[in-house]
Amino acid sequence: MKLLLIVYGLSFTLLMFCIYHPSFQKHYLAVKTLTSSIFVLCAVVQMNGVHDWTWLMGFLCCFFGDVLLGIKEKGKPSYFEAGLAAFLFGHIFFIIRMHQMHSIFLLDIVLAFFSVWIVSRLMRLKKMNSGNKHAAIQVYAFVVGLLLAKSLTYFIALPQHIGLVFACFLFLLSDFLLLFIYFYETKWTFMRFINLFFYYSAVLLLTVFLP
Repeated sequence: MKLLLIVYGLSFTLLMFCIYHPSFQKHYLAVKTLTSSIFVLCAVVQMNGVHDWTWLMGFLCCFFGDVLLGIKEKGKPSYFEAGLAAFLFGHIFFIIRMHQMHSIFLLDIVLAFFSVWIVSRLMRLKKMNSGNKHAAIQVYAFVVGLLLAKSLTYFIALPQHIGLVFACFLFLLSDFLLLFIYFYETKWTFMRFINLFFYYSAVLLLTVFLP
């Protein structure tokens, strides 16, 4: 596992080169695919022979979401919806896995709708333009908020799983940052690094803190 973590870090570093260094940009999709495949492998290794298929499907959906959004960023915008759907199903699989351990409480639903409210406020910013994707983004916000809420209720019952909460919180932050990367008129070059750092840290933590 330690070797995988080192390779994961090196692959992420190379991915940053592919984003910010012109001579590496042509390798972006390949390196992103490699980096995402490593966190799937980390999850398999961490399961130690006891394959939790619901949990594993969550990681696989995230992997396909990364690939599809990577294709979108290579100039094929039609892949955005497919990538969003893959991540949506990935979050749903994670929620199902945590739901098997703890039922959904009213607090979960309240926090999920609070996530939708925050996104709705962000979408009203002057320079924000989501086109016809507003409804899809709100559905996605609800699911991401529910994922964080489930991790919190899981933590309340089993405090040793604080890492799970931190992972889901980073997921939420990385997804909120996508609003500014894809839909905000003003672009900040550092935003891509922060978004991917939060995201790849989140999925790695999920592999480490498997419930």
